[in-house]
Amino acid sequence: MNHENQLQAYLTLDPARNRIRIHRQTIRLLKNPAYVQFLVNPEELYIAVLGSDKPISGGTANKVRMSSTSQQSIEFYSTILIKNFSELLGGFDLPQRQPPADVPLLRLF
Repeated sequence: MNHENQLQAYLTLDPARNRIRIHRQTIRLLKNPAYVQFLVNPEELYIAVLGSDKPISGGTANKVRMSSTSQQSIEFYSTILIKNFSELLGGFDLPQRQPPADVPLLRLF
């Protein structure tokens, strides 16, 4: 598979709405899990998404709800996660309304 045909995994961070959006293609790369968990590693500077078929014991699993075939992404709302992502990425400049930022994922599990 050449570089142009490789699938990319993305999520969108929207700090103005405390929203994290995972694109359909990323969900497919995770093999359509029933739940996802966001993992933040500040030392390595990456965000990871862990997919699973059942909630992770002791974790903060988020139910994946793909309600229609035309739905292009799923959304999760979390002030705490956005705050952690902001710290990881060096902050979000919110005084002026900026469009949400697509962030390539470095790890999928």
